[in-house]
Amino acid sequence: MSNNFQKLENKIQSVAKGKQGVISAHPLATQAGIDCLKKGGNAYDALVASAITLTVVEPMMSGALGCGVAMLNSPENGNIVCNFSGLIPNNFNQDNWDDTRSDALSILSPSNVNAWLEINKRFGVIPFDQLCEPAIEYAENGFELTEANNFFINFAKNSDSKKLFDTYYKKSFKTGDIFTQKKTAVALRLIAQYQEEVLLNSPLSKAISLTLKNVGSSLSLEDIKKDQISWQTPLSTEVFAHQVNAPPRNSNGFMILQAAKLIEESKVCDMTHNSAVYIDLLVKTLKKVFSNANNFKINQSINSGHTTTILTHDSSENTAIMTQTLGGLYGSGIWVDDFGLPLNGLGAYCFDELPKVSKKIKDTSTKRAPNPMSLVQIFKNNKLEYAFGTPGGFTIIQTELQVLLNILVFKMPLDKAIDAPRFFIDDREDISIEDRTSDSVIRVLVKMGYKPKILDAYSWVLGCMQGFKKSETSLFVADSRRHAKANAI
Repeated sequence: MSNNFQKLENKIQSVAKGKQGVISAHPLATQAGIDCLKKGGNAYDALVASAITLTVVEPMMSGALGCGVAMLNSPENGNIVCNFSGLIPNNFNQDNWDDTRSDALSILSPSNVNAWLEINKRFGVIPFDQLCEPAIEYAENGFELTEANNFFINFAKNSDSKKLFDTYYKKSFKTGDIFTQKKTAVALRLIAQYQEEVLLNSPLSKAISLTLKNVGSSLSLEDIKKDQISWQTPLSTEVFAHQVNAPPRNSNGFMILQAAKLIEESKVCDMTHNSAVYIDLLVKTLKKVFSNANNFKINQSINSGHTTTILTHDSSENTAIMTQTLGGLYGSGIWVDDFGLPLNGLGAYCFDELPKVSKKIKDTSTKRAPNPMSLVQIFKNNKLEYAFGTPGGFTIIQTELQVLLNILVFKMPLDKAIDAPRFFIDDREDISIEDRTSDSVIRVLVKMGYKPKILDAYSWVLGCMQGFKKSETSLFVADSRRHAKANAI
């Protein structure tokens, strides 16, 4: 009973144990982080190196002109949120968005480069230009496409919204092909050279500005110059005898905390995991939380929200987790031609969540739009026990809540908590559910009024969860749903 549109084969969970480790959605990005740790770098160096490398080896999911959020934990600095989710352009007009919804209007100020630089400057020990070297190498000389690479590249090529795709990828690809991105290598060299000035005053910034003008975007170079990284304190609540942290608004992570508190008040501890009654409880709770949030929509396309998550941990007990995104496969589909970089299309999600305002109020400058990116930390007695996060657009909140409950209510080991079958409230406001769920549960759900849509057994639509469990020999778990890779030393 499985649909084929999301079919990705060879799904084997990657698990590693060690004092230090890295998890990402691609083996080469994970290795870039591990190499940093071996050279004496810390978790923040490994995070940045892996993040930059992902923009080359997983370019459909994140890029230099994307946005994101990170949560950093250390004995020295405590818990900090790095918010680089992008600013709404000063000239953005919601009436125009509602009328036209063009790719050009969907672009927020790109912030990934700023975050990489700022995290490295504040917390790293390896020079930034060295962190760029693996990504430049893979862009210049190519790398071997994995099955997941090939799947998503071809998925994107068949997308009607990516009209310029063939400009950059004229041929068909298959798993094992060598994939080079010469123009992207040039852009990365400029980022390594110009660093803080690269988006402000460099050949790349000039090309970005010209592209934005040519496509009629409301974003300008002046918007990009305004965009500063926001350092924030995470939201925190006690639930099931643990302290749980998530990023503050403009992230929708607060919904995870609200839903968990509501579920704690129910009889969930008496329920069987993924029984029809349990699934019904989660669905009703999530819908209640969603309905209480301003303009939050659950009927987003399930093909949106292509993103990536990285997690790193070092022997000094620093733990970092980051989600970065273009907002969809290759973002807006609008490319900075000379440098092979797609501009993000995050507005295609975020702008639908903006509160409606009077036509007299048009200035949204320096404001960040609501976004689905969230991460989770779990503490016991003020000590970090778990950290995890996932891509998946509007499924992020739902997936992270389920993994949280798997750990705290059903006492699952982390690998089992991530591997367990998942479901989500889909674009019909019904449920889509992985087909490892028993037929008897499906029959009861149907009797309860649901019309379940059956997904692949390990559906990439439900994200690519990366998770960490702190112990004397820590556990690093990468989700099989998108062929992620965990490695530890």
